[in-house]
Amino acid sequence: MLRQINFLQNKELGFEKEAVLTSTFNFGDEVKYNTLKQALLKQIFVENISTASRIPSGSLSNYGAVLPEGQTEVIVLPYVHLNFDYFNTLGIKPLSGRLFSEDFKTDANEAIILNKAAVSFLGLKGDPLGQTIKCGWPRSTRKVVGVIDDINFEPLQTKIKPVVYVIDYSEAYHIIVKLKSSDIFDSAKAVTDITQSIYPDEVIAYEFLDQILVSRYQKDNKTFQLMGFFAVLAIFLACIGMFGMTSFMLVRRTKEIGIRKVNGASVSELMLMLNLDFVKWIIVAFVLAVPVAYYAMNKWLSSFAYKVELSWWIFAVAGLLTLFIALITVSWQTYDAAKRNPVLSLKCE
Repeated sequence: MLRQINFLQNKELGFEKEAVLTSTFNFGDEVKYNTLKQALLKQIFVENISTASRIPSGSLSNYGAVLPEGQTEVIVLPYVHLNFDYFNTLGIKPLSGRLFSEDFKTDANEAIILNKAAVSFLGLKGDPLGQTIKCGWPRSTRKVVGVIDDINFEPLQTKIKPVVYVIDYSEAYHIIVKLKSSDIFDSAKAVTDITQSIYPDEVIAYEFLDQILVSRYQKDNKTFQLMGFFAVLAIFLACIGMFGMTSFMLVRRTKEIGIRKVNGASVSELMLMLNLDFVKWIIVAFVLAVPVAYYAMNKWLSSFAYKVELSWWIFAVAGLLTLFIALITVSWQTYDAAKRNPVLSLKCE
C-alpha cells in the first residue's frame, strides 16, 4: 500500500504542477481579463497566465460532439475550452504540430488540438495534422494544428480519456498562474492582491496545483495510516499471545527439557527443538494468510488505472519479518528454559 501511495504522489503526470496557482471566479468580459493578465505579466515573479474550463486535478465532465472529416457518425468525448498560453503555462509540449498561438489569428475559431488518445479514439487515418473536424461546442469547423501527449488530467484511478482542446474564452472559468519566484508564498499573496484589486466584488482564493493533486489521495493516505496502526496493534497482540503460549508450553515440557539436558542435549539443540514447534505453526498461518492478503491488496489496487505491480517479494519480506518477530518473541524464553539446571526442572516436576 505504501508503494502505491508513493507511486500516486510521485508519478510523472505530463504537466508542470510546481509553483502553479489556480482559482475559480467570474472573469467578466475578455477586456477585464486581459487587464488582469497584463497586470500579472508585468510582475517579475509571474512566468505565464491562462484560463480554461478544466485544469489537471478536476474531472473531464464537459462532453461534446465532434465529427471527423470523412466520417458519418458523431462521436462524443470530453472538451477542454481554454485560452492562449494554457499549454505553455503548464509546461506541455506538442508531440507533433504546434500549440495555439496568438500569432495565428484563425486559431481562436478554426483550430483544434487533440491528445494522443483522441487521435486513436476518433479513428483518424495517417497524419492527423490538417485534418478537419466539425465541433459541436462551440459549433464550428476546425483543423487539427497539434497533437499533445496524454496527460493524467484526472486521478490515477481513472484511465486517460481522449480529449479535444479548443479556444473558447466564454467557457474558461479556471485561472492558472505559473510563478517563477523562489518565494512562491509571497508571490501567491501578491497575485491574490492584484487579482482582488481588479475584481473587488469577487472572493479570490488561489490554491497551489501540487497541493490540490496531493489532496486527491488523502482518503488513501488515511486508510494507509489506519491500517498501519491496526497492523502494529495486531503484531503487538500476536506477540503477547505467543509469549503466553510459549510460557504455557515450556511449563508443560519442563520435565522433557530436563531429561533431554541430562542425556546430553545442548542449549542450542533444545532451543532449535522448541523453536521449531512454533515455526511450523507460523509457516502454516503464513501460507493461509498469503492468498487472503493477495486478494485484498489486488482488490484495492484494481480501483486504480495506474498502479504498481503486486510483486512476490513483498510477501517474502512480510513472511521473513513475521518469522523474525516471532523468533525474537519466543527465543529468549526458550533460551532461559534450555539453560536451566535440569535438576531443578526435574525437582519441579
